[in-house]
Amino acid sequence: MRARLAAANEAVALWLTLHVGSMSCAVLFAALACVALPQAIQGGTLAIVQWVSQTFIQLVMLSVIMVGQSLLGARSDARHEETLARMLALEGKIEGLVERLCRQQG
Repeated sequence: MRARLAAANEAVALWLTLHVGSMSCAVLFAALACVALPQAIQGGTLAIVQWVSQTFIQLVMLSVIMVGQSLLGARSDARHEETLARMLALEGKIEGLVERLCRQQG
């Protein structure tokens, strides 16, 4: 039972991460936040500051940061793959050198 619940929780978390962490969702959140903008403007400076900080930044930046994190993760993975390929190539060269040295000594 716990395993099924954990799997369901993971599926929900993955779905939310994939959808909320998209630029489409950031645009949707920006549009949603703009619904309250006219009321904030009428409320004066404090209301505008509150709208920007509590509504716009929190809603929109959540998605934008998630997109950025995905991009950074993909770049990190690509660098890791490149480094691994270089290390494997060097390993092959080192093995060749060791074989040559062993033949020269033998």
